[in-house]
Amino acid sequence: MPEKRLHVNTSRRRRTRLPVLTSTTDIRYKSEFNAFTGNLMERKTVHRSHWQNQLIEVVDEGTTRSLYFGGHVLQSSMYLAAPQKLALSYTRFMAAPLLIDDEPERILVIGVGAGSLVRFFHHHFPDAQIDGIDYSSEVIDLARSHFHLPVSPKVAIHCCSGLQFLAERKDEHNYDLILIDAFDTAGMSSQIYSGPFFDLCQDHLALSGIVCLNLWSGDQSRMEEVAMEIGVRFDSTLELPVPQRGNVICLAGRGDVLSAVVDLDSAELAFLQDRFELNFREMVRVCRKYNLSMFQRISRLFS
Repeated sequence: MPEKRLHVNTSRRRRTRLPVLTSTTDIRYKSEFNAFTGNLMERKTVHRSHWQNQLIEVVDEGTTRSLYFGGHVLQSSMYLAAPQKLALSYTRFMAAPLLIDDEPERILVIGVGAGSLVRFFHHHFPDAQIDGIDYSSEVIDLARSHFHLPVSPKVAIHCCSGLQFLAERKDEHNYDLILIDAFDTAGMSSQIYSGPFFDLCQDHLALSGIVCLNLWSGDQSRMEEVAMEIGVRFDSTLELPVPQRGNVICLAGRGDVLSAVVDLDSAELAFLQDRFELNFREMVRVCRKYNLSMFQRISRLFS
């Protein structure tokens, strides 16, 4: 079978296939929320405050609770009856590294927000050490008071920048998984989605570890710049555009650690889907579509 060296492709042909949005409020925020709630008449604001001149609201709407910035920007959502489940589609795609390593022992989350990823990974891996980073003390407090942020010796929440945390970190144990979902009012955080930060990720990533980033295709030039910074530092990368959303999840690792994603058989996928209650078949389909050449996809049909 042809070698599957998987890299983010920023050529013109590949770029035109990615979902491109002109406004981040088009999909990442309102429509994503409306897609899985349903009854907007049940909307109830349970918290309203300001942090650094920005409105922050916690809103209950039907079966979900959501964190909004600026009155309309959806930051995170949680199922009230099942806080451990991932309510937004892009967060579910950020669990794609479990296709490669389904027993991570050390996890770093850059951009805790309302705690969706921390809740999910702590629920499934209660013995894993999780470090969560967020620069907003207000958001961390809300995650604790309104979004069931786990309280456990295995979960450490740090109020600082991700760059500062890794630059000062002295722990000799590296991370199996680094999850990056760090946005500010301007979009993808310029400090986090940068070459110097990715260098630090390399320094603190286990040999077979995976970096998983949430990118936003609404800023195409910025996304290409970030993809280039990732591509020059990691041997293999994968891009997973989230269907009908503007998010593109990028996986990065050393060597050919990511190639296992495209080789999983149906039995393995079924086992993982049942275990984590996620549609891994869809993730693998998207992975093959956007990361294998036409020749490789045809070859798989006859292998």
